Amino acid sequence: MTQIQTRGELVIRHRGLPLLVAMIVFVVLLAATVAMYQRRIDYSADPSTDAMKALAHGDSRFLLVGTPGSVQTLSPGLAQVPLQDADLNRDVRILPPARGRDSASPDQLRYVTGYNSAMAVMLRRTIAKGQFVRPEPIARSVFTLECLLVALPFILMLHLLYRLGPYRRDGRLWVVCMLENLRFLMPRTYSDEGLPLLRLLWTVKILTVPWILLVVFGVFGGNRPIR
Repeated sequence: MTQIQTRGELVIRHRGLPLLVAMIVFVVLLAATVAMYQRRIDYSADPSTDAMKALAHGDSRFLLVGTPGSVQTLSPGLAQVPLQDADLNRDVRILPPARGRDSASPDQLRYVTGYNSAMAVMLRRTIAKGQFVRPEPIARSVFTLECLLVALPFILMLHLLYRLGPYRRDGRLWVVCMLENLRFLMPRTYSDEGLPLLRLLWTVKILTVPWILLVVFGVFGGNRPIR
């Protein structure tokens, strides 16, 4: 690390640090936003269509209206669905009552009843084929951790690009790589002292897809509904 000690290179690194921090904050906020996003249900929509979409995405839970600690206030219109032995943590998604109400509104009740009826029909067909395994829902806090772990390689690549900045032969800030095609990955872009960092950058890029697959399917069990 001889060349990196010159005053000019230290200034280059210092000028690039706020950009690095801003980009890392952006990536973290983006991952947290994805994790915390909850689609608002349109109770005027076709519940059968929504049930089919949910099942296609791995969410086979029934819907109930109430609160997790107050199941006795659930809508009586759901009696046609066999929920007596349901596990509220695995088999049911509990929806809060409509705003300003203590119980389900007529639109909400109609939607939930139609959704559960459609889900029950599809599940009977799936169970008859012997293909049904209901996954355990994942807590939103755990899903947030999953999203942050998925984003980790991208944060590491940003840091490595920042570290490579002083070694650029053209003397430009590291952030110009965002405007380049593949030049920032070429050895000729950097002095010899920066090549170990460049090899590390290539290693992270190559391992990014396996890392994401390991996190999503190996550690967190694949596509699971969010509790």
